[in-house]
Amino acid sequence: MKVTINDIAQVAGVSKATISKVINDSPSIPLSTKERIRGIIAEMNYIPNAHATLLAKRTTNTISYILCGDNESVFKDPFVFSIIGGCNKFFYDHNYELNLSSLAKNIDTESFVRKYIYSGLYSGVVLSSELCSPELLIKLNELNFPYVIIGYYPSEIPADVVEIDNKTGGEIATNYLVRKGLKKIYYIGAQTSLPFAINRINGYKKAISESNLEENIILINERYSKISSDVLFSKYIPADFDADGIVCSDNFISTIIMKYLNEKNIHIPNDIKLITFDNTMIAQYSIPSLSTVDIDTYKLGFTAAEVLFNKITTKNSDKKSIFIKPSIIERESSL
Repeated sequence: MKVTINDIAQVAGVSKATISKVINDSPSIPLSTKERIRGIIAEMNYIPNAHATLLAKRTTNTISYILCGDNESVFKDPFVFSIIGGCNKFFYDHNYELNLSSLAKNIDTESFVRKYIYSGLYSGVVLSSELCSPELLIKLNELNFPYVIIGYYPSEIPADVVEIDNKTGGEIATNYLVRKGLKKIYYIGAQTSLPFAINRINGYKKAISESNLEENIILINERYSKISSDVLFSKYIPADFDADGIVCSDNFISTIIMKYLNEKNIHIPNDIKLITFDNTMIAQYSIPSLSTVDIDTYKLGFTAAEVLFNKITTKNSDKKSIFIKPSIIERESSL
Protein backbone atom coordinates (compact mmCIF):
# COMPACT_ATOMS: atom_id res chain seq x y z
CA MET A 1 0.00 0.00 0.00
CA LYS A 2 1.25 3.48 -0.88
CA VAL A 3 2.56 5.49 2.07
CA THR A 4 0.71 8.79 2.60
CA ILE A 5 1.47 11.99 4.48
CA ASN A 6 -1.10 10.85 7.09
CA ASP A 7 0.97 7.71 7.73
CA ILE A 8 4.12 9.80 8.23
CA ALA A 9 2.31 12.22 10.57
CA GLN A 10 0.90 9.34 12.64
CA VAL A 11 4.28 7.64 13.06
CA ALA A 12 6.02 10.93 13.81
CA GLY A 13 3.31 12.06 16.23
CA VAL A 14 2.91 15.48 14.58
CA SER A 15 0.41 17.18 12.29
CA LYS A 16 0.30 16.93 8.51
CA ALA A 17 1.16 20.62 8.39
CA THR A 18 4.41 19.94 10.26
CA ILE A 19 5.30 17.14 7.85
CA SER A 20 4.67 19.48 4.93
CA LYS A 21 6.91 22.13 6.47
CA VAL A 22 9.69 19.59 6.96
CA ILE A 23 9.40 18.47 3.34
CA ASN A 24 9.71 22.09 2.20
CA ASP A 25 12.57 22.77 4.66
CA SER A 26 10.70 25.51 6.53
CA PRO A 27 12.94 27.49 8.92
CA SER A 28 10.15 27.44 11.51
CA ILE A 29 10.79 23.77 12.30
CA PRO A 30 13.72 22.93 14.64
CA LEU A 31 16.60 21.04 13.02
CA SER A 32 16.26 18.13 15.46
CA THR A 33 12.61 17.69 14.46
CA LYS A 34 13.49 17.88 10.76
CA GLU A 35 16.15 15.22 11.10
CA ARG A 36 13.82 12.90 13.04
CA ILE A 37 11.00 13.26 10.52
CA ARG A 38 13.30 12.95 7.51
CA GLY A 39 14.54 9.70 9.00
CA ILE A 40 10.95 8.43 9.18
CA ILE A 41 10.27 9.60 5.60
CA ALA A 42 13.35 7.78 4.34
CA GLU A 43 12.61 4.62 6.34
CA MET A 44 9.03 4.48 5.03
CA ASN A 45 10.17 5.38 1.48
CA TYR A 46 7.60 8.16 1.25
CA ILE A 47 7.60 10.35 -1.88
CA PRO A 48 5.38 13.46 -1.63
CA ASN A 49 2.78 13.77 -4.37
CA ALA A 50 4.27 16.92 -5.87
CA HIS A 51 7.72 15.32 -5.92
CA ALA A 52 6.35 12.17 -7.51
CA THR A 53 4.78 14.29 -10.25
CA LEU A 54 8.08 16.05 -10.89
CA LEU A 55 9.91 12.73 -11.04
CA ALA A 56 7.40 11.42 -13.55
CA LYS A 57 7.64 14.49 -15.82
CA ARG A 58 11.40 15.24 -15.80
CA THR A 59 11.15 17.41 -18.90
CA THR A 60 13.44 20.30 -17.99
CA ASN A 61 16.11 19.36 -20.58
CA THR A 62 18.69 20.55 -18.05
CA ILE A 63 21.54 18.43 -16.70
CA SER A 64 23.75 19.19 -13.70
CA TYR A 65 27.38 18.10 -13.77
CA ILE A 66 28.37 17.91 -10.09
CA LEU A 67 32.06 18.12 -9.19
CA CYS A 68 33.72 17.53 -5.83
CA GLY A 69 34.23 20.95 -4.26
CA ASP A 70 36.60 19.58 -1.59
CA ASN A 71 39.25 19.05 -4.25
CA GLU A 72 40.45 22.55 -5.22
CA SER A 73 42.83 21.19 -7.84
CA VAL A 74 39.92 19.83 -9.87
CA PHE A 75 39.16 23.34 -11.08
CA LYS A 76 42.76 23.78 -12.26
CA ASP A 77 42.90 20.48 -14.11
CA PRO A 78 42.72 20.81 -17.93
CA PHE A 79 41.49 17.23 -18.19
CA VAL A 80 38.36 18.17 -16.20
CA PHE A 81 37.55 20.89 -18.72
CA SER A 82 38.07 18.39 -21.53
CA ILE A 83 35.53 16.06 -19.88
CA ILE A 84 33.09 18.96 -19.49
CA GLY A 85 33.64 19.87 -23.14
CA GLY A 86 32.70 16.35 -24.26
CA CYS A 87 29.58 16.38 -22.08
CA ASN A 88 28.54 19.80 -23.29
CA LYS A 89 29.00 18.91 -26.96
CA PHE A 90 26.66 15.92 -26.72
CA PHE A 91 23.99 17.73 -24.72
CA TYR A 92 24.17 20.83 -26.93
CA ASP A 93 23.61 18.67 -30.01
CA HIS A 94 20.54 17.15 -28.32
CA ASN A 95 19.00 20.43 -27.11
CA TYR A 96 19.94 19.96 -23.47
CA GLU A 97 21.57 22.52 -21.22
CA LEU A 98 24.52 21.55 -19.01
CA ASN A 99 24.97 23.32 -15.66
CA LEU A 100 28.02 22.99 -13.40
CA SER A 101 27.91 22.79 -9.62
CA SER A 102 30.08 21.47 -6.80
CA LEU A 103 29.42 19.69 -3.52
CA ALA A 104 31.41 18.51 -0.53
CA LYS A 105 32.17 14.78 -0.26
CA ASN A 106 30.05 14.41 2.86
CA ILE A 107 26.90 15.75 1.23
CA ASP A 108 23.75 14.71 3.04
CA THR A 109 21.67 12.42 0.84
CA GLU A 110 18.35 14.02 1.70
CA SER A 111 19.74 17.48 0.97
CA PHE A 112 20.99 16.21 -2.38
CA VAL A 113 17.60 14.72 -3.21
CA ARG A 114 15.79 17.96 -2.38
CA LYS A 115 18.20 20.12 -4.40
CA TYR A 116 18.70 18.02 -7.50
CA ILE A 117 15.64 15.77 -7.73
CA TYR A 118 12.60 17.07 -5.86
CA SER A 119 13.31 20.63 -7.04
CA GLY A 120 12.29 19.54 -10.54
CA LEU A 121 15.13 21.57 -12.04
CA TYR A 122 17.06 18.71 -13.63
CA SER A 123 16.36 15.81 -15.93
CA GLY A 124 19.46 13.98 -14.71
CA VAL A 125 22.90 14.43 -13.14
CA VAL A 126 26.51 13.66 -14.02
CA LEU A 127 28.40 12.77 -10.83
CA SER A 128 32.08 12.87 -9.99
CA SER A 129 32.92 9.45 -8.52
CA GLU A 130 34.34 11.12 -5.39
CA LEU A 131 30.80 12.13 -4.37
CA CYS A 132 29.19 8.72 -4.76
CA SER A 133 28.47 7.33 -1.31
CA PRO A 134 26.56 4.03 -1.13
CA GLU A 135 23.69 5.83 0.62
CA LEU A 136 23.34 8.34 -2.22
CA LEU A 137 23.39 5.70 -4.95
CA ILE A 138 20.85 3.52 -3.17
CA LYS A 139 18.52 6.51 -2.98
CA LEU A 140 19.01 7.44 -6.63
CA ASN A 141 18.29 3.86 -7.65
CA GLU A 142 15.18 3.73 -5.46
CA LEU A 143 13.84 6.88 -7.13
CA ASN A 144 14.95 5.65 -10.57
CA PHE A 145 16.44 9.10 -11.18
CA PRO A 146 18.81 9.23 -14.19
CA TYR A 147 22.48 9.64 -13.33
CA VAL A 148 25.90 8.63 -14.59
CA ILE A 149 29.19 8.45 -12.68
CA ILE A 150 32.45 9.61 -14.24
CA GLY A 151 35.60 8.03 -12.82
CA TYR A 152 36.73 5.00 -10.85
CA TYR A 153 33.86 3.45 -8.89
CA PRO A 154 34.62 0.40 -6.71
CA SER A 155 31.24 -0.10 -4.99
CA GLU A 156 29.10 -3.18 -5.60
CA ILE A 157 25.93 -1.07 -5.81
CA PRO A 158 24.66 -1.16 -9.43
CA ALA A 159 25.35 2.12 -11.21
CA ASP A 160 25.95 3.60 -14.65
CA VAL A 161 29.68 4.34 -14.78
CA VAL A 162 32.02 5.63 -17.48
CA GLU A 163 35.74 5.65 -16.76
CA ILE A 164 39.17 5.48 -18.40
CA ASP A 165 40.69 2.01 -18.46
CA ASN A 166 43.94 3.07 -16.78
CA LYS A 167 45.05 -0.49 -16.10
CA THR A 168 44.96 -1.24 -19.81
CA GLY A 169 46.85 2.02 -20.32
CA GLY A 170 49.70 0.85 -18.10
CA GLU A 171 49.67 -2.51 -19.82
CA ILE A 172 49.80 -1.23 -23.41
CA ALA A 173 52.51 1.33 -22.57
CA THR A 174 54.72 -1.38 -21.09
CA ASN A 175 54.03 -3.88 -23.85
CA TYR A 176 54.87 -1.19 -26.39
CA LEU A 177 58.37 -0.94 -24.91
CA VAL A 178 58.62 -4.73 -24.61
CA ARG A 179 57.97 -5.04 -28.34
CA LYS A 180 60.89 -2.68 -28.89
CA GLY A 181 63.08 -5.40 -27.40
CA LEU A 182 63.68 -3.62 -24.10
CA LYS A 183 64.50 -5.71 -21.02
CA LYS A 184 64.92 -3.23 -18.15
CA ILE A 185 61.73 -1.21 -18.09
CA TYR A 186 61.04 1.11 -15.16
CA TYR A 187 57.78 2.69 -14.04
CA ILE A 188 58.37 6.13 -12.51
CA GLY A 189 55.57 8.18 -11.01
CA ALA A 190 54.28 10.05 -7.99
CA GLN A 191 53.47 8.24 -4.75
CA THR A 192 49.69 8.47 -4.52
CA SER A 193 46.62 6.58 -3.39
CA LEU A 194 44.52 7.82 -6.32
CA PRO A 195 42.82 4.85 -8.01
CA PHE A 196 43.72 5.86 -11.58
CA ALA A 197 47.44 5.96 -10.69
CA ILE A 198 47.29 2.61 -8.89
CA ASN A 199 45.56 1.07 -11.90
CA ARG A 200 48.32 2.34 -14.19
CA ILE A 201 50.92 0.68 -11.99
CA ASN A 202 48.91 -2.55 -11.93
CA GLY A 203 48.81 -2.52 -15.72
CA TYR A 204 52.59 -2.11 -15.81
CA LYS A 205 53.00 -5.00 -13.36
CA LYS A 206 50.75 -7.26 -15.42
CA ALA A 207 52.67 -6.62 -18.63
CA ILE A 208 56.05 -7.07 -16.91
CA SER A 209 54.94 -10.34 -15.33
CA GLU A 210 53.58 -11.73 -18.60
CA SER A 211 56.87 -10.81 -20.32
CA ASN A 212 58.93 -12.53 -17.59
CA LEU A 213 60.79 -9.31 -16.84
CA GLU A 214 61.81 -7.75 -13.53
CA GLU A 215 59.62 -5.09 -11.94
CA ASN A 216 61.34 -1.76 -11.34
CA ILE A 217 59.02 0.83 -9.82
CA ILE A 218 60.11 4.23 -8.51
CA LEU A 219 57.43 6.23 -6.69
CA ILE A 220 58.33 9.80 -5.80
CA ASN A 221 56.94 10.90 -2.45
CA GLU A 222 57.28 14.66 -2.93
CA ARG A 223 55.01 17.55 -3.78
CA TYR A 224 55.26 18.27 -7.49
CA SER A 225 56.58 21.76 -6.72
CA LYS A 226 59.48 20.16 -4.83
CA ILE A 227 60.48 17.58 -7.44
CA SER A 228 63.66 18.34 -9.38
CA SER A 229 66.32 16.35 -11.20
CA ASP A 230 68.57 16.80 -8.15
CA VAL A 231 65.90 15.35 -5.85
CA LEU A 232 65.29 12.54 -8.30
CA PHE A 233 68.97 11.63 -8.37
CA SER A 234 69.74 12.03 -4.66
CA LYS A 235 66.67 10.29 -3.22
CA TYR A 236 65.08 8.00 -5.79
CA ILE A 237 67.23 6.91 -8.73
CA PRO A 238 69.50 4.00 -7.68
CA ALA A 239 73.25 4.22 -8.28
CA ASP A 240 73.09 1.18 -10.58
CA PHE A 241 70.26 2.68 -12.69
CA ASP A 242 70.42 0.73 -15.93
CA ALA A 243 66.99 1.20 -17.50
CA ASP A 244 66.58 0.89 -21.25
CA GLY A 245 62.92 2.00 -21.09
CA ILE A 246 60.71 4.10 -18.82
CA VAL A 247 56.95 4.36 -18.43
CA CYS A 248 56.16 7.75 -16.84
CA SER A 249 52.98 8.39 -14.87
CA ASP A 250 52.38 11.83 -16.41
CA ASN A 251 53.93 14.66 -18.41
CA PHE A 252 55.35 16.51 -15.40
CA ILE A 253 57.26 13.47 -14.21
CA SER A 254 58.51 12.84 -17.76
CA THR A 255 59.96 16.36 -18.07
CA ILE A 256 61.88 15.94 -14.79
CA ILE A 257 63.21 12.57 -15.96
CA MET A 258 64.26 14.04 -19.31
CA LYS A 259 66.19 16.79 -17.51
CA TYR A 260 67.86 14.19 -15.28
CA LEU A 261 68.83 12.01 -18.26
CA ASN A 262 70.18 15.01 -20.14
CA GLU A 263 72.36 15.99 -17.15
CA LYS A 264 73.68 12.41 -17.02
CA ASN A 265 74.40 12.47 -20.76
CA ILE A 266 71.92 9.63 -21.34
CA HIS A 267 70.35 10.13 -24.77
CA ILE A 268 66.68 9.63 -25.67
CA PRO A 269 65.81 7.46 -27.59
CA ASN A 270 69.23 5.97 -28.46
CA ASP A 271 70.25 5.01 -24.91
CA ILE A 272 66.81 4.83 -23.34
CA LYS A 273 63.26 4.95 -24.66
CA LEU A 274 60.46 6.74 -22.87
CA ILE A 275 56.67 6.80 -22.96
CA THR A 276 54.36 8.85 -20.75
CA PHE A 277 50.70 9.08 -19.88
CA ASP A 278 48.70 12.15 -21.00
CA ASN A 279 48.92 13.64 -24.47
CA THR A 280 49.28 17.32 -23.59
CA MET A 281 51.07 20.17 -25.37
CA ILE A 282 54.13 19.36 -23.22
CA ALA A 283 54.36 15.93 -24.81
CA GLN A 284 53.91 17.26 -28.33
CA TYR A 285 56.48 20.06 -28.14
CA SER A 286 59.16 18.58 -25.88
CA ILE A 287 62.56 17.91 -27.44
CA PRO A 288 62.49 15.10 -28.23
CA SER A 289 58.69 14.88 -28.55
CA LEU A 290 57.15 12.34 -26.18
CA SER A 291 55.38 9.13 -27.07
CA THR A 292 52.20 9.02 -25.02
CA VAL A 293 49.36 6.93 -23.73
CA ASP A 294 46.49 9.07 -24.97
CA ILE A 295 43.72 9.34 -22.37
CA ASP A 296 40.74 10.65 -24.34
CA THR A 297 38.96 12.66 -21.65
CA TYR A 298 36.80 14.44 -24.23
CA LYS A 299 35.43 11.06 -25.32
CA LEU A 300 34.97 10.18 -21.64
CA GLY A 301 32.66 13.18 -21.16
CA PHE A 302 30.86 12.66 -24.48
CA THR A 303 30.21 8.98 -23.71
CA ALA A 304 28.96 9.74 -20.19
CA ALA A 305 26.52 12.28 -21.63
CA GLU A 306 25.30 9.74 -24.18
CA VAL A 307 24.72 7.14 -21.46
CA LEU A 308 22.74 9.63 -19.35
CA PHE A 309 20.71 10.84 -22.34
CA ASN A 310 19.71 7.25 -23.14
CA LYS A 311 18.67 6.69 -19.51
CA ILE A 312 16.45 9.78 -19.64
CA THR A 313 14.83 9.06 -23.00
CA THR A 314 14.35 5.30 -22.67
CA LYS A 315 13.70 5.17 -18.89
CA ASN A 316 15.73 1.95 -18.86
CA SER A 317 16.78 1.11 -15.29
CA ASP A 318 19.52 -1.39 -16.24
CA LYS A 319 23.03 -0.37 -15.06
CA LYS A 320 26.30 -0.76 -16.94
CA SER A 321 29.97 0.20 -16.83
CA ILE A 322 31.83 1.51 -19.88
CA PHE A 323 35.62 1.68 -20.05
CA ILE A 324 37.28 4.12 -22.47
CA LYS A 325 40.34 2.42 -23.92
CA PRO A 326 43.57 4.46 -24.18
CA SER A 327 45.77 4.39 -27.27
CA ILE A 328 49.47 4.87 -28.06
CA ILE A 329 50.75 7.93 -29.92
CA GLU A 330 54.30 7.26 -31.07
CA ARG A 331 56.78 10.12 -31.17
CA GLU A 332 60.55 10.68 -31.07
CA SER A 333 61.17 9.55 -27.47
CA SER A 334 60.61 5.88 -28.29
CA LEU A 335 61.63 5.51 -31.94
